[in-house]
Parts: sequence; structure tokens; C-alpha cells
Amino acid sequence: MTVFVAGATELARTRAKPGIYQTTTLVAVVVFVVIIFVIAGYFLIAPKPRSAMLEELRDQRLRWDRQAPAAFSYVVDPACVCAPIEDAPYEVLELNGQRTARFLDLSHATSGADDAGPENILSIADAFALAEAGVAGASHITIDYHRLHGFPTDVMIHWSGSDADDHEGFRIYEFRVVGE
Repeated sequence: MTVFVAGATELARTRAKPGIYQTTTLVAVVVFVVIIFVIAGYFLIAPKPRSAMLEELRDQRLRWDRQAPAAFSYVVDPACVCAPIEDAPYEVLELNGQRTARFLDLSHATSGADDAGPENILSIADAFALAEAGVAGASHITIDYHRLHGFPTDVMIHWSGSDADDHEGFRIYEFRVVGE
């Protein structure tokens, strides 16, 4: 920035029409400053390298494994281009490794029972596995983690960059430890 100010000051001091030296100096300084801003902007908004994402995912998995409660519940909101019943939010209750689920909106229940849930229940282990598969093979992935327990709370995976219908993911919210 100092070089830019010095170049502008030098140009302003000359009362005559600026010469080629002053003009090229000013242009070079402006180009240099623009390049610096472009580079800085890239590093501020660029996605994390895959190795860093994988390392963070593994660190969060260890965090979850160390402090996972025996009984807990959460809501899963799937995000996919699939049948509406597979995209409906549902609540999961996990007690000592056994999972049950029920749709939040019972109009999605196919059995007619009040506690009917999806056929495939997303466990916390499944959430980690899907996130890891996305880090390894997707063209773009975003992952947010629970601030206390470390499990993935928001995952969006775009498997290929060319197809708008190739994404899947989920959001986990309302996590509660049962018995607290």
C-alpha cells in the first residue's frame, strides 16, 4: 500500500504531463494491488483442502466416540432428490445402540401406525460414513459439526459438478441426551 501511495504522490508532484515512467509505475502498482487482493480473497473463500477436511472429520469422530451418550434423540431432515417419503424429517431415539424412528408428519407413515418411521434410519455412525464418502469422492461437500459432541449436523454433498440432481445430504438438529 505504501508503494501505491508513493507512486501516486510522485505522479501528483510532477506539474507537467506525466511521463512514461510515472504512468507505468502507477499502472504497475495498481496491478500489483489488484493481484494481492485477488490472492487474499481466494484464500479467504476457497474450500478447505480434502486432506484437512478428512482430518477434521476424523478428529470429530474421535470426539464423538469419546463422549457419545448411551441414550439420545435427534431429528433428521434428509436432503436428496428422491421420493417425498424419503425426504421427510423424522425423529430418532437411540438407546444403547438400538434405534427407533418416527416421522414428524404422520402423513408420511406408510403402515398407519402412530410411530411409523422411515425404513432406513440415519444413525450418527451413518452420518460420519456418508460425510467421509463425500470427502473422498464428491466434487463439492460442506460439513458442519455439533459444537459440543462433534457429530456432523449439516452435510451437503454434490457428487458431480455437472448434474443438479446429484446431491444428497442431511441436517441433524434438536439433539438431546435422554435422562438429562
